[in-house]
Formats: sequence, structure tokens, C-alpha cells
Amino acid sequence: MNSSNLSKILSAIKRGDLRLLDLKKQNEHEFPKGVCPEYLDRRWAEIIISEGDVKSVEWLIFKLGRDEVSNYSARKGTADLPLVHAALSRDDAHKYDVLVIVLNAGGDPNARGLNDYTPGHQAVIDNDCDALEILSKFGADFELKTRIDEYATPLEEAKIIVQENDAIHLLESWGKEKLGDSS
Repeated sequence: MNSSNLSKILSAIKRGDLRLLDLKKQNEHEFPKGVCPEYLDRRWAEIIISEGDVKSVEWLIFKLGRDEVSNYSARKGTADLPLVHAALSRDDAHKYDVLVIVLNAGGDPNARGLNDYTPGHQAVIDNDCDALEILSKFGADFELKTRIDEYATPLEEAKIIVQENDAIHLLESWGKEKLGDSS
């Protein structure tokens, strides 16, 4: 794919141009399940989730199917993000809509990503209370520890990295509610 074609498809993903996405799928068997070598070998699914319009994300979920979404995991030796992590990496007004779409489609709220972080680890470090609330509703386990480095829960990891933020306070309050401690 030349850079002009890559620009066109990336633009279609960002605009939600489903006609162009369908055309690409017809002409390229691996799309959207395959890898885009011209874009740092990232998977198309990760690109669409992290950068695409909501219509493009819904199109992707429909094309992949629930089984593929729930079984999507990073390939060893690459920089692939699990789809829930890709949704959390967004920095736009549709971040939470996309996160809910991915979770409703079977995305794993406890998927391991970079540094063995779960989405809970990433959300608390990013001080993203809204994401923590959404992840909680979808059954995220905030007691899961990383299996490398500090072997820490999201709360413990955040206290090491950022020391204090609103998300840390939120998780601490949830911990007190579980223990029946109202102090």
C-alpha cells in the first residue's frame, strides 16, 4: 500500500466512511483482521478502535464478531494493544462511547497490555475516574496484580507512579466500601 492509499484509508477510518471500509475489505482479505505494515505493523482493529469514528468502531465490531473481540489478544513480540486498552488510549470525546462498545462486544475488562497492565491499571494511572466507573460496571477486577516489576494492583501501581490523584481516591473509597469501612 502506498502512502496515498494509507492516508485515504486512515481518513476513512477517522471519518466513519463505511463505504470505503467495505471496499477495502472486499479488496483485501486480511482487512480488518490483519496488520498494516505501513503503520508500524499495528493491527487494523487496534487502529480503528484507537483512532476511528464511532461508526468505524461499530463496523469493525460487526465485521469481527463477538468471539473475535473477546479472544483478541496481543501478538507476542509486537506492540499490539488489546482492544480495551486501544479504547482507553483515545483522547477524544468518543473515548467512553468506544470503551462501552468494545466491552459490550466482549472486550476483556481485565486484558493484559503493556507492562502487564490491566485496563484498571491504565485508568488509575491516567487519573481516569470515568473509565474506572465503566470498567467496574463490566466486571473489572481491581485486585489483579501485574505479573512483572512491582507485582502491584492498579491502586498500588498508581501510588508508586503518580502518588496521588482522584482515581486513587476513588479506588480507595471502593476498597473501604467493600470492607464496610466508612471512615
